[in-house]
Amino acid sequence: MSSPQRYSNGVTNVASSDPMGQLLQLDPTLTYSFFDDFHRYAATDWKITTVETGTATEVVGDEAGGVLALTNGTADDDSDVLQLSADGGTTAMETFVIVSGKKAWMKTRCKISDKTQSEFMIGLAKADTTPLDVSDGLFFIKSDGVATLDFKTVKDSVASTSSSLATLVNDTYVELAAYYNGKDTVEVWVDGLKEAELTSSTLPTTELCVTMAVKNGEAVAKVLSIDYLFLCVER
Repeated sequence: MSSPQRYSNGVTNVASSDPMGQLLQLDPTLTYSFFDDFHRYAATDWKITTVETGTATEVVGDEAGGVLALTNGTADDDSDVLQLSADGGTTAMETFVIVSGKKAWMKTRCKISDKTQSEFMIGLAKADTTPLDVSDGLFFIKSDGVATLDFKTVKDSVASTSSSLATLVNDTYVELAAYYNGKDTVEVWVDGLKEAELTSSTLPTTELCVTMAVKNGEAVAKVLSIDYLFLCVER
């Protein structure tokens, strides 16, 4: 095994004439991002919207690296929606904007307890209590009644979809990623393999919120588990 490379004088991603040119690390101000590994969870960090005959729960599970488990009640169409909040859970916080000329990245690792009788989505969406049919966003989504996963970009209710990117397996993790090149293309990846490309024609231009949602497709509680979620946009 080779030894790690050591750069005792630092490493940078900006010109020497830049104010950060002598910083001993990469300039963190070139992008803005959200990353959560879910070692802990506070309900007040999220605006939570539930449609439940029972009680939905959001808890950190006992798994290596941390995992957030969203569990619905036991009725058909019960749902649990989380959008990032800045005011203790009252209002969804729309702090991401996809801009032409600026690159963007998305990556998550997740699993669903029932690959067919469930719906879920993870990504960025306009503040909305029903993000499974939101008017603006870009996200991974699984529809009810199928075991296949899609990626969707939506602008003013006009959508582009990469369908059937992967066939899910019950309670089995899948790694999902997307990359916008800042120009004309969104690449979509599943478990390290590029599966599709979309044009940027339906990329939303409005402010978006970090969003996760799960909905039952039958009268049995479904569980969406998120190992991590990373979202990043070039500043």
